[in-house]
Amino acid sequence: MKDNGWKGIITLVIVTIIAFGVILGANYFGRGTAGETEQSVAGEQKEIDINSFGNIDPAIQSAYRILDEQGNAGGYKVVTKTKGYGGDLLLELIFDKNGDTITRMEVLEHNETEGLGALIKEPAFLEQFKNVPLPVTLKNAAAEPELPAEGTAFEDGTYTVEADQPDYNGYRNTMKLTITDGKITEVIWDALDAEGKSKRVLSDNGEYVMTESGPTWKEQAEALAAAVIENQSTDFLSPDDQGKTDAVAGVSISITDFVTLVKQCLVQAAGMQTEGTQPADTAGTADTAGTSDNGTGTTVDGVSGATISSRAVIEGIDKGYTFIKNYLGTLS
Repeated sequence: MKDNGWKGIITLVIVTIIAFGVILGANYFGRGTAGETEQSVAGEQKEIDINSFGNIDPAIQSAYRILDEQGNAGGYKVVTKTKGYGGDLLLELIFDKNGDTITRMEVLEHNETEGLGALIKEPAFLEQFKNVPLPVTLKNAAAEPELPAEGTAFEDGTYTVEADQPDYNGYRNTMKLTITDGKITEVIWDALDAEGKSKRVLSDNGEYVMTESGPTWKEQAEALAAAVIENQSTDFLSPDDQGKTDAVAGVSISITDFVTLVKQCLVQAAGMQTEGTQPADTAGTADTAGTSDNGTGTTVDGVSGATISSRAVIEGIDKGYTFIKNYLGTLS
């Protein structure tokens, strides 16, 4: 009985010693791991003071040098913010040490349409930008034409243009513009669905309804047309980042496609049509991507039917690329 008692005491002592050893060991390794992790994170990235640059582009939110094992810059991280179709678009871009190639990219925040613009966050879209020469541009992205100079004579006639692809709602925009005695006398904006049905007709008979109250799509299109005829220009419309304008009462729809198509018709009427001029593209907006002038780069595919979202990504990349190249220039 005494032996059993001593055995119990000895067992209890051994278990207690082991338990304390486990606790102490866990605390020791925990402190070591935490310390190493903290040091590793601090050693991998060093923030760049973007405010030290004179006129920093507001698209640049933050920037870091990514350090290698020797403490040298092995790459760069830049977070950029641009305007997408639904609002702000936040990108995290990882560049190589030369600043001219993206090794990784992530969409941190977006408000794009699910199943359409939101596809910019999918690997199928993002992988296009990995390890390719910068800057990047969209394939088949037609630039918005410049209007003829004031006083340019327009040749009488009827001019038509049509978008290459449907917009995000599945409608292909069209424009017919008539010049009489050198003046704009008729502007007809329409859009056709996949079956070729006119949005003007669908809107007029109640099959295409935006809201239960307020002007129909056709009524807004006609209000825009009347305003252009009165002003003989689109300059007064001044659409914002979302393509909206306050210049014409009752118009709440996006007018980006309308403005682009009118300009393309006027380019034709002025005899300025060239081989490189194309009808409006998916979103009908100017191609602002790939603005760097080094003459190199890569073309990529945008998300089908979501050119505004795709271009917002391209713009974010271009802003980050330009910042890093300028930053590297200050080190040489």
